Amino acid sequence: MNKISFKCKHIDDPTLNKHDKIHEIKRCKECKNIKNEKCIHSDEERVIVGTWSTIEIDKAIEKGYELQKIYELEHFEKTSTDIFKLYVDTFMKYKQEASGCKCDPKYCKNDCKNDKECKTKIQYIIDNTAYDLDIDKNIKKKEYSKPNPSVNVYIALFTTAHARLKLYELLDILQERVLYMDTDSCIYNDDGSEACKKIENMMGNKLGDLTDEIVSKHNANHIKQFISAGPKDYSMKLDTEKLVSCCKGFRLNAEVEKDYIR
Repeated sequence: MNKISFKCKHIDDPTLNKHDKIHEIKRCKECKNIKNEKCIHSDEERVIVGTWSTIEIDKAIEKGYELQKIYELEHFEKTSTDIFKLYVDTFMKYKQEASGCKCDPKYCKNDCKNDKECKTKIQYIIDNTAYDLDIDKNIKKKEYSKPNPSVNVYIALFTTAHARLKLYELLDILQERVLYMDTDSCIYNDDGSEACKKIENMMGNKLGDLTDEIVSKHNANHIKQFISAGPKDYSMKLDTEKLVSCCKGFRLNAEVEKDYIR
């Protein structure tokens, strides 16, 4: 994990992300603030400062970013390539074997991975004034929570960094064919090009392979119509005439989905 200053110049395909309320990948920090589509700023105005993993920095330099200054560097003398090997081998095996009901092993795998991140803190408050309805006693909340010594933020950092680079690999191949993307998915226009054929060759059932959810989840072959109003807000009509919708914040039951699609 490194705090770095980068000179972006006028790069066609931005690589590094900045998380400010929402996750964005932008060519220019000034354009990000004013929501400008065409950049009119100088190279000096386009400099970005942030904290990224080494694998993201390597990709950024490969794509044309120029490293200006290193403010802070975290270095580990000891590394491991099999820290999650045991639980991945165990629960990925269960998931593959339970092809008809993948939900249980999938959630078990996630629970094991996030076990140390999701521990519940229980605080007991013994105060006789709680029985006095005439007294309103406010308990001040601590500004900073005490970090859990068993949590390793660097593991979380590199896990998400690898996921972002996997998504970036797809976007880099598909370019303008991308219609919509999320943190772990991508909807694109298959025009039969070499780029789309390359994506098809990346599909499979092994760890790290891509999955065609139109086939596996919705029993269809392709999308006929697609519309999106933003992140977590889209609708699509499949070749089976089935309508699939997603809208964050709304529970799409039969009644709501009917009005939503209308």
